[in-house]
Amino acid sequence: MLTERFHQAPLKISKTFELSPGGELLVYMMDASPGILDGDRYEIQMHLGEGTQVYLTNQSYTKVHPTPKESSAMVQTFTLERGSMLEYFPEPLIPYADSKFRSDTVFHLSEDAVVMYGDIVTPGRIHHGEQFLYERLDSHMEAYRDGKLIAWDHFHLKPRDHRFRTLGALEHYTHAGALWIFAPGVNEEILRELRAHFPAEGLLIGASLTAEQGLLVRMLGTQVWKLQETMQTLAGLCRKLLLDKEPHRIRR
Repeated sequence: MLTERFHQAPLKISKTFELSPGGELLVYMMDASPGILDGDRYEIQMHLGEGTQVYLTNQSYTKVHPTPKESSAMVQTFTLERGSMLEYFPEPLIPYADSKFRSDTVFHLSEDAVVMYGDIVTPGRIHHGEQFLYERLDSHMEAYRDGKLIAWDHFHLKPRDHRFRTLGALEHYTHAGALWIFAPGVNEEILRELRAHFPAEGLLIGASLTAEQGLLVRMLGTQVWKLQETMQTLAGLCRKLLLDKEPHRIRR
């Protein structure tokens, strides 16, 4: 159960739901504003007690509005005690034209805690002709197990300055996604099984193990739904292989 909560406008924690009797808790984060505005700084902190199982998501895409004066930011910190599990799959990020945005996401895991985290970035409001018209996108992710750094990632793109269409960068792709799995039992066999379920077409996708008890699947595509579908398929496979749990069917 959710024992403590605090939220301040425009963010709100909605009513929670049990995904199964006595099992995982579904938590929705809601934003009452039209999106992240000029100079906004969102701070999200979550502490999972021993044995807690949480599926965390939000109600809609994260929209980053133009920032003519000051960059906007989001700082997320998650602490997981022994035997706890967090599945965090927010809706994709949409950086509007002339926006500057930085995000910092940090996971602190104890012993056998499990994290599954998916992140998708779009090029902007495509149907408004705003593809890669944002000023800067700066995303950081760190994961620690028992105080030891086990993964670090930095995605930084300034479309007006960087040659991101070149070979080895985004090339012709427009959407980027990353799926992180931190769990005891992650090994080469799990990695091979995931690779066997990669889609045959539509995405540029690859996966590798992290330094310790983790893996990363990175994907590029041109359709957001394809990245979402693939990410949920692979996350569901990890639930089955690592935890012997069936995939979720989350409705919004």
